[in-house]
Amino acid sequence: MTWYWLSFAGDKRWLGAAIVEAPDFITAVHRSHVLGCNPGGEVMGQPFPDGVAPPPEYANRLLTRAECEAFDRAMGGDGALEKVRP
Repeated sequence: MTWYWLSFAGDKRWLGAAIVEAPDFITAVHRSHVLGCNPGGEVMGQPFPDGVAPPPEYANRLLTRAECEAFDRAMGGDGALEKVRP
């Protein structure tokens, strides 16, 4: 299983992001639907680097821009978010 960063956009605007664990990207997108953290629109995603996992409070839910920025700080604020952001 791998953690995936999913970013959602629609109507030329960003809708949010979600971090879910799945064996592959397609399953991660499906799981985001099941968990209710997929707002629709287009989705882009990328797996986290090996050995990197999100703090539990950021997993399996839709994240706002402010929460994404807080996540980056929680991961060390050293560009960790850039490694997993599409």
